[in-house]
Amino acid sequence: MKKPISLFLMFLVGININGQESKFQIGASLTPTITSLLSEKIVEHTEPTISLAPSVNFEYRLHKNISITASCSYENVGIYYHILETDENGIPYKRYFQDKLAISYLSLPLMISFHTSGPLRYYINVGAFFGIGLSQEPVHPIGYSRIIYQAYAPVKYEKNTAGISGGFGVLIPCGPRWLSEIGLRTNIGLKDIAKDLSEPRTRTGLLGLQVGMKYKL
Repeated sequence: MKKPISLFLMFLVGININGQESKFQIGASLTPTITSLLSEKIVEHTEPTISLAPSVNFEYRLHKNISITASCSYENVGIYYHILETDENGIPYKRYFQDKLAISYLSLPLMISFHTSGPLRYYINVGAFFGIGLSQEPVHPIGYSRIIYQAYAPVKYEKNTAGISGGFGVLIPCGPRWLSEIGLRTNIGLKDIAKDLSEPRTRTGLLGLQVGMKYKL
């Protein structure tokens, strides 16, 4: 009689423990990023830009080692480009001056996450993102007239972008419900954002070091 009662109690305890394991996590992060516009035309005399990308994320665990993560982040993607002025014969007479193009996006990645078990949870994320364009700002080069600026200003780009997202990193326990996170993440645009058909194919690119915290609901 005691044995069936013991087995029944163990079964109830197991149900209670499983019920307490949260399948939901929310988090926030701040990611220093290196960004650029990927194009055959502008790659020669350009440099990537550096910015910060704050984000929030929501994770749902499908399996012990598999989950779905939806994020929302504010990202500035852009380039520094250098222009060399020449005379009417094409002979350079001034040094390169630097200008900047910045495009702000609300980025919405949706990814599948595969992670290990144990105290340190290593993970890898794979998925896609959609970027909603918020603003597009070419910075006026100081000391040059607007006529010169308009002659050299970069073309306008499509408002929205889309592509693949990915990353890897580690989650470190900081208490019963808190996890700290550090890892690398990237967004590689697949959509051509050049409006003018005469312009070469142009895509967005981002690489960042993601640092944040997660909370188990």
